[in-house]
Amino acid sequence: MKLSLFKIKHLYLFVGSLLLLYVVHRALNIRITYDEAWTLESFVRLNFMDIINYSPPDANNHIINTLLIKFLYFFNDQSLFLARLPNILAFGLYIFYAYKITSKYLSKFLGFGCFLLLLTNPFVLDFFSLARGYGLALGFQMTSLYFIIKYFYSLELKDAIKSTSIGSLAVLSNFSFLNFWLVSVLVLFLIVYQSRERVNFKRFSLYSILSIIILGLILYEPIRKLKIGGNLYYGGDHFYNDTLVSLAKYSMYDQTADSLTFVILNSFIGLFLVVLIVSFYKKIRFSQKSIFVLLLLGCIFSLVAQNILFDTLYLIDRTALLFYPLIILTLVFSIDELKRIIFSRVTISICTIVFVFNFLSNANFYKTATWYFDAHTYQILNDLNKEAESRNKTIHLDFSWPFQSALNYYVKNKDFSFIKVVKPKHDREAISEKADIYIYLNNSLEKVGYNKENQVVNSKSKAIIKEYPKEHIILYKLEF
Repeated sequence: MKLSLFKIKHLYLFVGSLLLLYVVHRALNIRITYDEAWTLESFVRLNFMDIINYSPPDANNHIINTLLIKFLYFFNDQSLFLARLPNILAFGLYIFYAYKITSKYLSKFLGFGCFLLLLTNPFVLDFFSLARGYGLALGFQMTSLYFIIKYFYSLELKDAIKSTSIGSLAVLSNFSFLNFWLVSVLVLFLIVYQSRERVNFKRFSLYSILSIIILGLILYEPIRKLKIGGNLYYGGDHFYNDTLVSLAKYSMYDQTADSLTFVILNSFIGLFLVVLIVSFYKKIRFSQKSIFVLLLLGCIFSLVAQNILFDTLYLIDRTALLFYPLIILTLVFSIDELKRIIFSRVTISICTIVFVFNFLSNANFYKTATWYFDAHTYQILNDLNKEAESRNKTIHLDFSWPFQSALNYYVKNKDFSFIKVVKPKHDREAISEKADIYIYLNNSLEKVGYNKENQVVNSKSKAIIKEYPKEHIILYKLEF
């Protein structure tokens, strides 16, 4: 039985609203993460020009995110939920324009399936609940993509300008989206040129050159400082092994890539390539699918070229999120062009079932895939403080350094008067001889230099007080 357009719209609204509530609930309940605490304590407090000019320089400062938090904090209490509000609103933007693209430019069945694929990745949803720039960037990216497609059909120059302008906001939300923005400008140039509207081509050329100059002037100083300071260290050495594998494992809410990760990733890549190649067979023409193909291939090519020419690192996990909407939209729009209804419906149904099952299996209201180790920090501090208060004795606390950012935030902003942090200030790998309790992360974080095997606490005499196996956290009582 065919669903009417009225019912389909209500289905979109129901799913979008449900996931928005999920994101809001997470924003209210998930405790602060390492990078959020770092942002709030180190960058939100800076003045306007220091935030924009990256003084001090650090890639953790996402310009629009930091500025929006600073603005909101000026009017209200400095709550964590308020800091996360910009990204929650960005999710509304992401949902709305995902709906506009999938409902308007795809068949009903494929459109709704594509909508589900775009919205049910738990790793993507993480960043709409956090005070980071990635959710904002994804929201602006989806909006920019909509206006690219809209311009392809309308040939109204204002749509091309909207796409470029909003895409630049994605860059200022997170610099890794610069690859997407530059490629999108080139694709728009191609569409404008194909339209044979020479007046539009000249006007768009002038606007694009002006946009590149303005954005370049804004980005020059931050990128120069980041490069000089050696702050562009987070990345990988291979597109497949690092970019794609990291996206796959975190999308499955896992920190390690096991055999199942590679099976699912390789199966998806195989399906993707088969559908893409078949969709072009005897039908090589410029279409809406071609736009997504060009955007995706252009972003991949730009990463490879930068790595070869400038020895830059490949984008990984959260910095590679710009690829996710492009991959999904390219796949589904390619399926749509096959014009084989049974194959299309079976393929999108299988993909949707797998993605929704993955989401339902990993949905939670207490942790993130990236900063999973921060899930219980507040509870640990609260429990320790209560115990120490009951005994009227101060606890001297040390910890593995990944806990430091969130833990210091809590100690500074919450009333844990019976806990004294004794972490050595000048050596994060050291352990204080004064410590009697130690919070240990029993899992390595390779890209940021934390190796569980090399931790000093391993050689100390200790007893386990409590464990959180899923998050690899062990609470030790030290016995010097």
